[in-house]
Amino acid sequence: MVVKMVNRIAEQRIKQGLTVEQLSEKSGIAPNELKNIECDGCAIEEVSAVKAAAIAEALGCLIKDLIYEDQ
Repeated sequence: MVVKMVNRIAEQRIKQGLTVEQLSEKSGIAPNELKNIECDGCAIEEVSAVKAAAIAEALGCLIKDLIYEDQ
């Protein structure tokens, strides 16, 4: 069985009512990089732990809330 991790960063950002620019300010990650991280084609496994932690902290959630397993 192959488990794919699915990126939920955009979903969490929208849920919090934030724009990419606002999340950028809160997380310290450039807007263009956030857009690349949020894209459907981005493998969440390739996002560094430091960036994932910064995004999660900015969104007030846990890193595990930024992903889900798609089986």
